[in-house]
Amino acid sequence: MKFERKEILILFTAVISGYFFGNLAGSVYNNIILQILVTVIAIILVDSLLSHILRKYDF
Repeated sequence: MKFERKEILILFTAVISGYFFGNLAGSVYNNIILQILVTVIAIILVDSLLSHILRKYDF
């Protein structure tokens, strides 16, 4: 399975932002389950949003 450069960039950005939002939620509410849940949801949302934007504007 070979990835293109923009797919790797999208995934990297999604993971970094998911980690950021997960840590933010974990520090505010002090709950590890919420931190994991927010991290996974943020990764999925950012990945789909960036994929949609790049597909729409043909980057």
